[in-house]
Amino acid sequence: SFGFFKKLFFADNMSLFVEQVFQDPIGLESFTIILATIAFGVQIYADFSGYTDIAIGAALILGFKIPANFRKPYFAISPSDFWNRWHISLSTWLRDYFYIPLGGNKKSKEKTYLNLITVMVFGGLWHGASMNFIIWGALHGFYLIIHKSIKNRFSSLQTSPFLNSRVIKLFSILITQYFVFLAWIPFRVHDIDNMVYSMQKYIFIDFETTDTINFLMNGHKITMIILIIFFILHYVSYRQGNLVEKIANLGLYRWGL
Repeated sequence: SFGFFKKLFFADNMSLFVEQVFQDPIGLESFTIILATIAFGVQIYADFSGYTDIAIGAALILGFKIPANFRKPYFAISPSDFWNRWHISLSTWLRDYFYIPLGGNKKSKEKTYLNLITVMVFGGLWHGASMNFIIWGALHGFYLIIHKSIKNRFSSLQTSPFLNSRVIKLFSILITQYFVFLAWIPFRVHDIDNMVYSMQKYIFIDFETTDTINFLMNGHKITMIILIIFFILHYVSYRQGNLVEKIANLGLYRWGL
């Protein structure tokens, strides 16, 4: 039920707005591009995790317990944490059958970095044999390399009370998701010119919002409301732990309500 809710209520409603923006983004300003990028991030998460929830629920009815495939990925605090939360079945397969056989992180730093970029580019190709997926995989490979090099260089900072504070954790989430959503652009936009334009507008903000507000208010009010609802529910679910299990364990009257 929750899988169908994610798919039909969130993903399908986001897709109309995303398609309208990214089918021809040339000429659009940054605010529209950024909103469409966020909407696509919600769309692909709700779509994919929704299908996963449906599969897990159907399997459970038949007596098979399939492990979770998503664990609140948009609350990841680093690139490696993101891949511990996103598409876990694929990321663990890539780790166990590709990254570790290549040598993992047991050899030199340079070899480790080469392994990371190789595995992530392969992960991009797994989604489809086209340049946009290679770019998506390469971006995530570079994210992992940068994160690992920072950890290696400043290993003592990982135990710092300040860096483990709530404010820094929030900052880490925002920075991580900024780059995660940036990588969603090449995943979604197959045309190279449109992709480059959209990424430029995402990175170099032009602060022109008047046309965007009119565009959104005229045709996509419901989509924007649903986008806000998603992040509210996603945050509540993150704070409450396993929200689905808690709702399932409610008394009959409350559950029906």
